[in-house]
Amino acid sequence: MAKVELSITPEDDDIRVEVRCLDSDLHGKDAELVLLFVAEVKDKRPVHSERELLRRKFKLSGAPHTLHCNGAQLARHYGHDGKQLALKLVARLEVDDGILFDSKFKAEHLLPLQGGARPLQGDPKQMDPKDVFSFIANVAVLPARNKMIVLGLLIVGGFVVLGNLVLGFHDEFVPEAQTYFYDHTGDDGSESPIMKALMGSGAAGAGIWMAIMFQLRQYMRFQMKAHPPIGRDSRLRLSDLIEGESKVRLENVVVRVVACNRECGQYKRGSGTKERTVSFRNPINAVMLYERRILQIPAHRPLGMYIDGEVDFRPMFDLLLPPLMLSSSHGIDVAWEVQFLHPKFVDHELDGDCGALAWEDFVPDGRPAFPEHAARG
Repeated sequence: MAKVELSITPEDDDIRVEVRCLDSDLHGKDAELVLLFVAEVKDKRPVHSERELLRRKFKLSGAPHTLHCNGAQLARHYGHDGKQLALKLVARLEVDDGILFDSKFKAEHLLPLQGGARPLQGDPKQMDPKDVFSFIANVAVLPARNKMIVLGLLIVGGFVVLGNLVLGFHDEFVPEAQTYFYDHTGDDGSESPIMKALMGSGAAGAGIWMAIMFQLRQYMRFQMKAHPPIGRDSRLRLSDLIEGESKVRLENVVVRVVACNRECGQYKRGSGTKERTVSFRNPINAVMLYERRILQIPAHRPLGMYIDGEVDFRPMFDLLLPPLMLSSSHGIDVAWEVQFLHPKFVDHELDGDCGALAWEDFVPDGRPAFPEHAARG
């Protein structure tokens, strides 16, 4: 096999890509080099995203061929090797040396984070605490109208799910001409009516459960207030971030403000006309910014009267990775939320606004730099 060495080396103010052709049979051949920053999804059917930084055509020779990419293009980039996503520099070289297939070579590099690596040490489960609640106790405190809606959803949902399964079982064991709803064929050949019914019942059940959960949260009003953009020096009273009131007396609640990094990407599922693209945003690191336990909140009183203390946002910028999104669906983002956790009722979460977060607040120095070690997940 033709031998070509391809390397990527970050320097003070640029990225150097070097091509060494060690096979004299390739000297004089046309080659094309592409330097990319890639968001690589780790899945059996991934959907990747990439950003082209450099593309050059040249002829291979016995002398090393060096190309330079302006480091300013990567001043706000860094490498990441996480559970579901990798962010890396990739150099791809294609040599025109074949009739049907050309030789291809690749080199990869994890760019270090400006200012040094940041270990992912916070528990990501803090962003999605387990919601343990009593369904009966929660329904009992709801206003009459919401109780009736929950009861109606349970009745209707039960009929829809069970009726759909009965249809599936019937259609499974009768000839195609005698089916009521589910046929025996699909886009990729024969399909089981029972499996179709199970999938339909699962989707219907999930939708109905989401509607029920929405009703269970109606024991209180809980919403985000308008507030200044969040920055590195932001210290805001929690009562300036949220507002609301409960329709019943609440006891032993916990209020938290948590921030995290999330790996964002996409993958494919299904096949044929049923193929779909699934997006994910999974927490990988988290930091607690605020936590208070409130022993009692009377009914119909503003929450602000019982929530004290400030939220210091500086740890979010010190400990989390800066946001780095290659597209709306791929990269690493930052999220923060306010959590209202009750021991018997369904919890509430409010998403914070991250639209104005600045890279310079995460890396205050602001100068392009390539420290020795890469940031790894």
